[in-house]
Amino acid sequence: MATILCIEDDVDLQDVVNIALKGYGYNVERAFTGEDGYEKAVSLKPELILLDMMLPTLNGLEVLKMLKDHETARRIPVVVVSAFYGEGPFTHESITKLGAAASLQKPVRFDELAAVIAHALAQVNGASSIPAAPAR
Repeated sequence: MATILCIEDDVDLQDVVNIALKGYGYNVERAFTGEDGYEKAVSLKPELILLDMMLPTLNGLEVLKMLKDHETARRIPVVVVSAFYGEGPFTHESITKLGAAASLQKPVRFDELAAVIAHALAQVNGASSIPAAPAR
C-alpha cells in the first residue's frame, strides 16, 4: 500500500495518525520539523504527504513552496492538516494556490482524513478505490 509522510511536530498526534492510517493499510513515515519533512519527502518519495502548518525550522507554507519547486517532489500530493487553517496566511485559497491537493482543519476525523487521502491518491493514480474502514 501507499507510503504517507506525516510532517507534524506533535508527537502524540503523530502516534494516533500512525495507528489510524496503518489501520487503513498505509505505511506511515514521520517527520517532526519542516526541514526534516522536506528532506524526507525528497529522499523517500512518498505517495502522499500530510503537512501541518505550524512547524519548527520551516513552517508548512515554506515546506509546501519548496516541495512544489522541486523537480520530482512537486508530483507528490500534499494534504494540509492544521489547527490554523483559515487564519492569517493559512487560508484554503493560499494553500490551494501553492499546490496542496486538499486541506483539513484539526481536529479531523480519521474516516474523513482517509477519504481525502484516498481521493488525492486516486487523482494521481487514476484509480477510484477508497480503502475499507479498519476493523473495530
